[in-house]
Order: sequence, then C-alpha cells, then structure tokens
Amino acid sequence: ANVVRWTTLPALYSHYGSRGIVIQTILQSYEQGMNVWGRDGMDMLTSASNVLGYGGGVKVGGSGFLRSMSEAVGDHYEITGSVSSNGSNGRSVSRQRSLVRTLTEKELEALPRG
Repeated sequence: ANVVRWTTLPALYSHYGSRGIVIQTILQSYEQGMNVWGRDGMDMLTSASNVLGYGGGVKVGGSGFLRSMSEAVGDHYEITGSVSSNGSNGRSVSRQRSLVRTLTEKELEALPRG
C-alpha cells in the first residue's frame, strides 16, 4: 500500500482469483490499507482473500480488525466438571459444556510481531 498504490486492487482480487492468478498483499497494518482503499475497499479485499494472516503488533480498538479476527476464529467448547461426596451416600459427578472465545482481542494483541 505504500509502495504500489493500486487503487482498484480490492475490486480485482476476486476477478484475478477466479482466473487462478494469485495476488499477495502485505500490509503493515489494517489502517494502512484503509488509508489507501477506505473501509469498503478493505472489506472487499479481505472478503475476497483466500488466506488472511496476522503477524501481531496490532493494538485493540481503532478499526476493529482484532475484533473481526477474534470473531472469525470463533468459539470452542470447554468441558468443566466437579465431583462432590457426602460421606456414606457416595459421590456425585457433574459436567458442564461452555462456549468460550478461542482467541480474544487482548490475546491477539499480546501476540509478538512476526
């Protein structure tokens, strides 16, 4: 984005992809792309991308990039349990399945660069 300012690139991502032409765009930050292509252009570019990598070093807030990455990674289930006993009556085992965010915004922010 700061070397080649190809203003029509987001609109061409899908077109070239359908022809088997691989385009790789490396940005220092999501905001850098927004400065060149605007929010709509970045939305178009990221939605047409087959692979979206994150190299760390982004702060929570601003464009909402980390929130969207966290949502894209999604949630997973964790099973927790407890065991209780009350003497001669035996014991009781309880298990619970909870939906947990896999990577929070803060965890993505904490990843080191690279």
